[in-house]
Amino acid sequence: MPAMSSDPDFSFSCLVHDCVDHEEILDPLDAYDLNDLNDPLSSVPTTPHPTPPHSPKLGTFDTSPLPTTLNPPNPRNHQKKQSHVNRKKQQAKKRESNKPYNYQARANTKRKHQTQPEEIRTVYATQKAPVASSGYVGKRFDEGWKRPVALRDLVGPNSWYGFDYKPWSGREAIPVADDKGRVIAVLAGQPEDPDWESVHTSASNLLDQSRGKCTFSQKQRKHRRGRYSALSAGISFGRGQTFPQNLHHEGTAAQVLATLINHIAFIRLAGFASGVFAAWAPSLFQYYAMHLRALLLSNDNLILNFTNSIFSACTFNFGPKTVTVEHTDSGNLPFGWCAITALGRFNPKKGGHLILWDLKLVIEFPPGSTILIPSAMLRHSNTTIDPGEMRYSFTQYTAGGLFCWVDHGFQLSEDYWRQLNSVERDAALRTRAGRWEMGLGLYSKLSVLKEGK
Repeated sequence: MPAMSSDPDFSFSCLVHDCVDHEEILDPLDAYDLNDLNDPLSSVPTTPHPTPPHSPKLGTFDTSPLPTTLNPPNPRNHQKKQSHVNRKKQQAKKRESNKPYNYQARANTKRKHQTQPEEIRTVYATQKAPVASSGYVGKRFDEGWKRPVALRDLVGPNSWYGFDYKPWSGREAIPVADDKGRVIAVLAGQPEDPDWESVHTSASNLLDQSRGKCTFSQKQRKHRRGRYSALSAGISFGRGQTFPQNLHHEGTAAQVLATLINHIAFIRLAGFASGVFAAWAPSLFQYYAMHLRALLLSNDNLILNFTNSIFSACTFNFGPKTVTVEHTDSGNLPFGWCAITALGRFNPKKGGHLILWDLKLVIEFPPGSTILIPSAMLRHSNTTIDPGEMRYSFTQYTAGGLFCWVDHGFQLSEDYWRQLNSVERDAALRTRAGRWEMGLGLYSKLSVLKEGK
């Protein structure tokens, strides 16, 4: 006899959707969690910090008698106090306007990036990309261990794959469009700054020096993205967490990450990538901004890596030969962007290229340049580099589970679905079914960008 529920609003199908949501978000959430989370040097806190701060204790009343003669207020004191209050308000307003979620690309920045004469058009059908049914994460690409691929195997008359080759100086911005003219990726390049070489060289040297200070676990050195050392930092959600938290580090790892995150070189790299994001995909950037603002306001314990970046997390890839194998970062938002900055000392014409497997495209990726891609959707990797060369990278991203957490009212999926009545469930299922299409609509169109709109 089938089991029955006395609750008229109970829906078995919604219970299934809840379980699917939960599994889809938790299963791939190692998208950039390259660390062994059981390692005490880099793990989610076993005892979560309380989300709301404790209420302050009530004060006691002063019962001493009032003076019999009240001194009249001094107008000058009042003006000074009011001026102090006004300054405080102005400072608070300025701090709020400087938050990454309030950033808007300047008109000249948009012109610089969007008036580039060059573009890469592909026949890739983004709408058919493999994504989870929830629309919050991608589908994990897992076909066993892949070996690094050399450039000669990918391009040229005698290559196995016959991919297209894209030379790139690493300076100018070039959009990558799909079959519908949507800008799904951007070769962001570098800012027009004569000191930029010293910026990215400093970042490379810092990673090189820091690698020797850390003791990496086996999983931090050998993982499904390649054979190189890496540490992640920022806001995380998954692996048994009941709410979003900052990744926890102790000892030398914590000291190294603090040094890297607070170094001006990485602050500038982070800010540049975020600014390019806003210039090329303003609607998608606003989607990130809306969710990031809500997330941070909901929990004072959450701390961004960089106050000038829209991304919630980052990974420092210490190399010394950061060459990724074919993979996706399925825990990220599938229509979202991941910023990758190449660093090190290598010949970009011979190795270190970015391979976009689904686009059948190999792109030169010089040190100091940045590329933004939907890393949960597109399979990507790097070509091998020569002996004696060094390659590092710095990546920024946001887990899809964080968007889900905000959309579900800052609660777990099972709690969200459980509280809905039948009408609300139907509406939620329609929203869920249309999330992927909604996300694709946030990409900019080449035709619109060319019109300067």
